[in-house]
Amino acid sequence: MMMKNEGKFAAKVIDHDLEMDNNGNLKSVHVRFSVIDVDGSEKEITSFMSLKGPQPGKTTSALEITLKNLVLLGFKGTKDADILALARGIPGSEELKPLALDGEKVVELVLENEEYQGKKRLRVKYINEPGRGGMKRMEGSAAVVNLGGLNIAGHLAAARAEAGVPAVAAKKTPF
Repeated sequence: MMMKNEGKFAAKVIDHDLEMDNNGNLKSVHVRFSVIDVDGSEKEITSFMSLKGPQPGKTTSALEITLKNLVLLGFKGTKDADILALARGIPGSEELKPLALDGEKVVELVLENEEYQGKKRLRVKYINEPGRGGMKRMEGSAAVVNLGGLNIAGHLAAARAEAGVPAVAAKKTPF
């Protein structure tokens, strides 16, 4: 069942994947969470996190926000290609699974209603460390992914430094 209530909820990651645009470039990370609703029932909600780089007039890119959220969710990647650990169906990505998100880590989701294409829907507004607010939230089907100069490794290092999370030793990957 899908979530229907706004508010703050404890959550754990239960699934994740990458979405690509029509040109084969990474577009977003989708993270599905298990959440305990106000009535005590277990529900699910998916966060759609953009991988867009810097945009004119903005001080923080969606990519930076997404990578901060991924670090908070336990992502251990250090290189650009490590983002493929979040995908399903990419040959060689199984070796990257230890870098993927930590399904045991509890985070706090801030959920709010928004209007999208003329309909109201609940969305993940923020992903926070439990008790700490402030971290804004933000198909792996192809064998070759164009990382498009996203500099994921640099952004991950900066996100770890800002969050006070120790650096992770780089691992050899098949990419």
